[in-house]
Amino acid sequence: MLHTQFIQKLEKNYDNVFNYTGGNPSSRMVTSLAAQYTYVNRTYSGLEHQAMMDRIKSNESMFSVFHAYSGNSNLLYKMAAHLLLRGNVEEYVIELKKKDAILAECGFRPSPYRLVSAFFVKDTAHGVRAKKLYDEMNKFHPILTRKSDFPFAILLTANNDDSITLRAETMNRYFRKLCELGFSSGDALQTLTQILALFNVHYNEELAYYVAQLKTELENRGVHVKRVHYPYIGMLALTATKLQLIEEIVKLEKQLQHSKATRGVRELALVLAIQYLVRDYQDAQHAVNSTTFTSWLELFQFSEFFLYISFDIANGLTDLFDIDLNF
Repeated sequence: MLHTQFIQKLEKNYDNVFNYTGGNPSSRMVTSLAAQYTYVNRTYSGLEHQAMMDRIKSNESMFSVFHAYSGNSNLLYKMAAHLLLRGNVEEYVIELKKKDAILAECGFRPSPYRLVSAFFVKDTAHGVRAKKLYDEMNKFHPILTRKSDFPFAILLTANNDDSITLRAETMNRYFRKLCELGFSSGDALQTLTQILALFNVHYNEELAYYVAQLKTELENRGVHVKRVHYPYIGMLALTATKLQLIEEIVKLEKQLQHSKATRGVRELALVLAIQYLVRDYQDAQHAVNSTTFTSWLELFQFSEFFLYISFDIANGLTDLFDIDLNF
């Protein structure tokens, strides 16, 4: 199947973003923003986006939660787009300030990662669970676990259960097994294991082998799998992806490789293909399992912030939105 309409919309949004920003602050950000709008069938408006960024950076007390990060243009680009696509901006920002305060009370240190986490935390009890999971993750992976894992801890503790220690142990077991199966150790692999533990707190070795099989299937079809792709392979695994979907992903990936929307960031072709087709698949499954679908929607919103990170930096995860936040 040729996804001509999707590519045309993506390229139109890419042109809109590029023409307004001049390609700044980075090729990755331009492509990311274009995709973010395309996934929800919206047309990017530079004037609208700039107006929202101006409000975020203004002296309006409502937007004070953003003031500490006013110099991080990449962060503001993503924040502004998220607010615009979400709607009800004033109400949402007021709620965001309250939730950021909750995370501070729960022991999360000031960071852009905490601010993004505030988009997804539900209440104080959720924040407490997330901090406990973060501390447990740090016990297993003290070098890899850092502020960039704040949002993952939030995502994984959305449900009220007592399996925090078990979930951290499960992620560690996936990490060790996938290293044995040829995955490179590092931040990207840790993110993959966090995704694998999203819907089931119990370790499933068959799932680990399935993840490795998906990676092999992609590589056998000529796709160059890099560390940045690891989390998306995890998303494929959670959908119980069939060979037919793999074939469709590879076809779309090859089309996107030749699209101007991935110019300079060809590694994002596989990212965009998986994001688009997994969303399509989950939309079809909505009527089957609405609870799981809700979790998928949260994962998709979450990934707009964190699954576009490059994991190919030698020192690990140091460029959220392509900038060094010095954490």
